[in-house]
Amino acid sequence: MARLGFGGGFISYYPTYWNTQTQSNEDAPVAQKAFYKKLLAYIRANSVKTKAGKRTYWVGTSTATLFREGVAALPDSWALPLEIPFA
Repeated sequence: MARLGFGGGFISYYPTYWNTQTQSNEDAPVAQKAFYKKLLAYIRANSVKTKAGKRTYWVGTSTATLFREGVAALPDSWALPLEIPFA
């Protein structure tokens, strides 16, 4: 049976942004900060934390199960020693 391949993604958040109208660096809107705070809480509550090298990865619980069962794998080009702990 062929294994599923999963690539990675990332979420970046910057607390400031460049406002082209005022030509100055400004704080991100309060609503944006609140959204990212809730998003981070959701990810942590519904994922398994694992490290590979110096990086930390958050793998969704259902995807972590697929990795543990050998149904899913990282792309060969990643060459990471990713170990998914049990939640």
